Amino acid sequence: MIVWKILKFYCQIKDYDGAVNRAYYAFFDGIRVLLATKDIFVKTHSGTHAKFREYFIKTELFPKKYNQILEDIYDLRQGGDYDAEVEIDEMQAVMAYNGAKEFVQEVENYLKIQGFL
Repeated sequence: MIVWKILKFYCQIKDYDGAVNRAYYAFFDGIRVLLATKDIFVKTHSGTHAKFREYFIKTELFPKKYNQILEDIYDLRQGGDYDAEVEIDEMQAVMAYNGAKEFVQEVENYLKIQGFL
């Protein structure tokens, strides 16, 4: 997938804020696809997160660790995008990349099992 190449490029040029931003949106878009399988469409990030927890975490369709990864990446993105005082380092960017990539792979597996792919 091109998104993973872009994320790696951001890390190579040491734009860790950009890497975390792209990791968050890969994760977020994965959630939106999951919700769409249940005909759920939400307009806000917080609403999307809440519906993900309600329909996929609480029902144990996805492990709880993905909620924590989402929260961690979201907090990093918020800091990197909106707080000039926050400096995201390489380790945080790699954590975001790995978490998003793992989650998107799980989304793809879920979609295949459910017959969407």
